[in-house]
Amino acid sequence: MIALVVLISVTILVVLLSRRPDQPHQPWPIPVPDTGSLPLDGEPVAGLVDLEAVGEAMIDAGYSVTGVRTALTDIARVNGQPSTEIVVLPTALFVSTRRSGDMRTGTVSAGHDSLLLHQIDDLDDVVRAARALPSEPGAIRAAVAHVRALPPPYSPVQRVLAHMLLSAGLAVMLDGSWAGVAVAAVLGVVVGSVLLLTENTERQYRALITVGMAFGVSVCVFTLTRSASTPVCSPL
Repeated sequence: MIALVVLISVTILVVLLSRRPDQPHQPWPIPVPDTGSLPLDGEPVAGLVDLEAVGEAMIDAGYSVTGVRTALTDIARVNGQPSTEIVVLPTALFVSTRRSGDMRTGTVSAGHDSLLLHQIDDLDDVVRAARALPSEPGAIRAAVAHVRALPPPYSPVQRVLAHMLLSAGLAVMLDGSWAGVAVAAVLGVVVGSVLLLTENTERQYRALITVGMAFGVSVCVFTLTRSASTPVCSPL
């Protein structure tokens, strides 16, 4: 019965979400310059700021260091600068390009602003397009800025409800009772609310938030379990 109730609740939520007007997905057409206007000396079309912007966004999105370096190398090569030197760290990016005989180096501190899943999906489209064809100066940077500005697809209430249903579903999978499922749902609401309130927290402190929430949830569960299992003695 518990599993049936949770399944019906999830089905109703999925139906309601499927009826919401979806935003039409638009590909990210990065402007491609006329091949006749390309520099004769092999200067890159996409400049240093473009590589910095897309590299920083990929690090914020959680791409691997190898994946970021490979993508930036492909973008530089497509834009006529195969000798670009790229050093990628988990929280920093170093890019050196040679333009008109001069070496220019840019440094970006990354990993501070995480991207949501729908932003990561659109960022992947931007990276794929930039790796395929040369682009105009600043076009990649503008596309990345547009991806960062995308609003969340779901409201805060919907996101908290999703955490609640996820917690309740996990309790059902663990063969929880009605009371256990109810407690899990309430704790899911609390965790979802805390995550929404702290989503703008700097990245280095988010691990502490995760550990703190895990500790708080564990204390609540163990306390309730101990209280339920303690016999009540009536005075004689």
